[in-house]
Amino acid sequence: MPTPFDELRKLAMQRRDKAVQSARRDYHATLEEIAILQSRFVQPRCGGVADAVRALLPVDRPFTLADLMGILKEAGREVSLPVLRTTMHRLEKSGEVRRVVGSHKHRKTVYAIASLECEPPKPTAIKLAEQVLSESDSPMTATEIMVAMLDRGFQPEHGLT
Repeated sequence: MPTPFDELRKLAMQRRDKAVQSARRDYHATLEEIAILQSRFVQPRCGGVADAVRALLPVDRPFTLADLMGILKEAGREVSLPVLRTTMHRLEKSGEVRRVVGSHKHRKTVYAIASLECEPPKPTAIKLAEQVLSESDSPMTATEIMVAMLDRGFQPEHGLT
């Protein structure tokens, strides 16, 4: 048999349920108003990383990932190196860019747009010698340094005599 207290509890639950429904309606109405305001005042995203990279690729010279990161940073786009590597890989696979020089130990990958005709940059003797010496675990003679440089594609200006 229901007691008067049970009926009071039932009335309290009904009032609570009405208050919750009213609060939910107000909440959803507020969210809709916020969405309308946001669509009016917030500018849309400026596109993906690939679009930004395509727009900012140097068309007149070869470039490295470090060069491209600097260009993107100047344009206001902060991109992490792994994301940029992935983007360049995809652009390379689609034929939009190509590798002029591939990476090898301390040498950086050099890219160019696919339509740019350029030769790989020739390493200078001093930089190449420094690279050979830095990779060596033991002291090297001048002959060993020169042989290692020739193995890497170094061509002396006046030939070997």
